[in-house]
Formats: sequence, structure tokens, C-alpha cells
Amino acid sequence: MYTQCTKCGANFLISEQQLSQGHGHLVCSQCDSVFDALVKLRAHLGDAVIEEEEATPRLSETDKVSQFDFDLTEELDENPETQWFHTAPLKKSKSHYVFFGLASFVLILTLAGQLLFKFKIDLANDPDSRPWIAQLCTSIGCRLPVFRDTDAIDVLNHQLHDKNDSLALRLNISNTAQLEQPFPDLKLVLKNYIGQPIAAGIFRPSDYLSENRLGLMATDNPENIELKFLSLEQNVASYDFEFVELD
Repeated sequence: MYTQCTKCGANFLISEQQLSQGHGHLVCSQCDSVFDALVKLRAHLGDAVIEEEEATPRLSETDKVSQFDFDLTEELDENPETQWFHTAPLKKSKSHYVFFGLASFVLILTLAGQLLFKFKIDLANDPDSRPWIAQLCTSIGCRLPVFRDTDAIDVLNHQLHDKNDSLALRLNISNTAQLEQPFPDLKLVLKNYIGQPIAAGIFRPSDYLSENRLGLMATDNPENIELKFLSLEQNVASYDFEFVELD
């Protein structure tokens, strides 16, 4: 026999013994409401509802309330022959799925954009990811940062010359990165004989390159650069320099 929850419409397979134990009442496993199983009792799932007088005799209201003191669903779950049905599932329109899909796509796109903005410099400086980042920027109209990696610039030789009341720092450098990059900014510190700094400065590529050489350093191609400045009142005994990124 089958019965139906009068509140949510869930269908249940029920035996006479289970009806007797619950005094005609069941606890719905779908909505947790207690309902009269005799109201919509029927012989088959597809049959019309059997009238109450043709089903198990109806108990008095007093018996239903006072004697029903356990959850019948626990016994139904323990019975391996018990089957649970729900013939009235909630139906969703196509527009619901379309809206959900569009909303999910927008959220994913927004998250991807935020991650790209946060890590764009790291991704742009990675030789493996830079090509597809460049393609993406071309599609959406963003500007890809210039590739810079001063750690990949090797110093092959360096000398400080003092000649005709002027000083000249000459460097031979090479870009060992996999991508071209701009010439580096140079920080220079001049020291006296006891190691005390007597002059310091940061110089742009335009300070040590001619106009026709301003541009990008090719990979694995040694470059000679020279930085000239006037001699100082104190004699220069040593110097330190490093490549920095001002932008």
C-alpha cells in the first residue's frame, strides 16, 4: 500500500503492520511533519486515493495523539523492503539555469581578473607565462608591464678610470634572461682610502648610453657601458655599484 504526506506530497510504501504501530500516523521524512496516513491511502502508486471507509478503520483523535510517541521513520529506515518515493520534485525553469550559469561565469571572470591584477608583474616577468599573458592583454586591452630582471644581468668586467680630471666607470654586462629587458638603473658609491663614502648617486640608462643605444638589451649579448663624471676633491680608492629598479 502507498500513502502520501498531506503537507508536502511525498509518497511512501507502507505496510499494515507499520500503520498499526503508528496508529495510522507517520512522520514524513521529507518535511518532518506528522500526517494521517489513512487520508490518502491507496493500493498502488498510480491509483486514485482510496476512501477512508475502505481503508484501515480510523482511530479516535485521543488515541492518535496519546499513543503516538515514537518516530515511525526510524523503523521504516531499518526495513530493507521499504522504498521511499517523491513524485512531485521541484521543477526549475530554463531561465533559472541560464541566470545561474551567467552569474557563475561573471564571478569566475571577476576572480580571474583580480588574481591577474595581483600577480601581473610576477606573471609578466616569468618567461613561460609572459606569451599567453601578452595575448590576453591584447584581447582585453590591458598594458603588459616591461620585463625586468636585474638579477639576470651579469657583470663580466668593471673598471674605474681617473683621467684628465674626470672619472669613468666602465662596465661590460650581459643579459642572461630568456627575454629582452631595458638597460638597468645603476647605483654607484665612491669611497676614500679608509672605506668612507665620499659620493653616491643613482644613474638612469640615459646617463651612460647614447640616444641611439637606448632600448632593450638582447639576450646573451655583452654590452659595454661607460659612466663619466668629474673628479672629486678627495681621491677615490674604491667603489661599490649595483643594479636597481626605479620604476
